[in-house]
Amino acid sequence: MFVAVFDESGFMKIKVVAIAKDEAAYLPEWCFHHLYFGFDACEVWLNNITDNSIEVCKTLVTRTQNRFSWVMADDLLASCNVKGKNFQTEAYNIAFGQARRQGFSHVLFIDLDELWIPHDFQSSIHDYLASKDLTQADVVSFNWAIDTPLHLRPAYARPFSDLMWVHNNRHVKSLVRTSAKVERINIHTARLKNSENFFLADGRPFKLLEDDQHERSLMSRQQFEVREKRLAGAFIYHRIYRSQHEYLSSLDKGRRHASNDARPLKLNRLGYRSDPKSTKAKRYNIDQQHINEYEAAWGSFLTSELVSHQSSSRAFVTNRYETVLTKLQENDCYLFARYQGLFHSVTDKGIQRLRRKLNWGPKPSSINYVAVTDISLFSGQIVLKGYGFNLHSRKVISGATLLSSSGREYSLSISPVTSEIAADAFDRAPEKCGFVMRSDAQWDGTIESFCVTIGEHDYTVPLDFLPSISILEVN
Repeated sequence: MFVAVFDESGFMKIKVVAIAKDEAAYLPEWCFHHLYFGFDACEVWLNNITDNSIEVCKTLVTRTQNRFSWVMADDLLASCNVKGKNFQTEAYNIAFGQARRQGFSHVLFIDLDELWIPHDFQSSIHDYLASKDLTQADVVSFNWAIDTPLHLRPAYARPFSDLMWVHNNRHVKSLVRTSAKVERINIHTARLKNSENFFLADGRPFKLLEDDQHERSLMSRQQFEVREKRLAGAFIYHRIYRSQHEYLSSLDKGRRHASNDARPLKLNRLGYRSDPKSTKAKRYNIDQQHINEYEAAWGSFLTSELVSHQSSSRAFVTNRYETVLTKLQENDCYLFARYQGLFHSVTDKGIQRLRRKLNWGPKPSSINYVAVTDISLFSGQIVLKGYGFNLHSRKVISGATLLSSSGREYSLSISPVTSEIAADAFDRAPEKCGFVMRSDAQWDGTIESFCVTIGEHDYTVPLDFLPSISILEVN
């Protein structure tokens, strides 16, 4: 960690840059992560700050021995708003010029909810570029792998575990070589002067094949299709969702940085559900030893001062969440009714109350909540724990079967139990909606399908989200 690498192309010095509005709760984690994976410097451009970001940034400068830097960019934001320019791209272009003068060889432009990750969760950015012979590429683009919305994910959960689910997406974020003949830095990539020296993370040329690629902001469908079934050797982990609490809080940030968008909520979100334009969830397994090393380094990185800042910044996120709920209730819930899509699949209690007030949303009879919170083997039998019920009838699971990869179907015995998790998450959860299920014979193989009966209907639970929550809707 924190070691610069020499290779045949000479010295590489790599900076990661982001803009940030009220991201104090995530700044230390973002900074630590990229220094851990070998970036030489991290920089954020702050704008319209109302949380304790400045205090956090000052502490990070000291903690990282000046490898973290920050810019107060309110004047630039005001100028962009007057001139009708995009603040984010203006900041990126100024930051790129400064990085070049400071002697950096490459700059990666991402957001505070994005993390660069090597698939092996071990390689540094330097090692990765050298291994793919990308040190001389003018632009290297890494596709998004978007986090999966998990309804029971606690607020401020650590970002990585030994088994994760992510969704590949055509969008990319890009690393730009400062010696390239750059015409302009854009949000997702760069525009070069008379050059086609663009590459993808796997070392292959990034081709411009389709009209909707927006100057290589997205991979072509042709190039994406051959890669969508697996995760790239390195990618951008886009943490759009985090927890429901954090997702709802983030809506209050708006998008002033994007061409002075003055609308009261952040509207480029589709609800707490998987992006329909991304792939189905893909398993991402990380060696537990690598996670242990990462978490140990994180623990060492934190200081008492950073922990103190963390308490204040998290309180700010909670207050902002309350502000969102207040806004949504004003003027007969006008904003809530107008921007319904932002709350698709949100099961937060505050949003549930608004739905009941407006009698809005999917018919309650069509929604069943099923969560498998634990799967284990006991004396050779498979045991599942979780909860399940229908929101309208409040009926619980009365039958369940599993199909294994061996082709055998297993009936499951069901013991109803109380579920504190369900009671905490849902206002209308039945008292004994929890379950402990056990197979009727010795388990053989892997799970191919999981079916449950609620009331008079049978439902297949999507395996992508086992052992996490699934929302099942009747078509």
